Amino acid sequence: MNFSFTEEQNLLRDSARAMLDRVATPEYIRRCDVEPHYPYELYQAFVEMGLLRMPFPESVGGRDARVTTITAGRSQMQRNLIAGLLGLKAK
Repeated sequence: MNFSFTEEQNLLRDSARAMLDRVATPEYIRRCDVEPHYPYELYQAFVEMGLLRMPFPESVGGRDARVTTITAGRSQMQRNLIAGLLGLKAK
């Protein structure tokens, strides 16, 4: 079995990484953690990329993404959020 990401999944991962590097900076993540601040900017970026529509069927406006595709994007979110909380720049 081949467990590698497809070209489409790699593109999603790379796009999510670029967006998160731009929006979810370590300073932004720490500010959201320390202050009572809802991450509106990050939420809006998720909406614009279509990340929140991924698990839903196309018949209701979703992207009907498979779990592995969702995982490709989610791995980048975890990478940035954990690094930000630790005060590090995600690599």
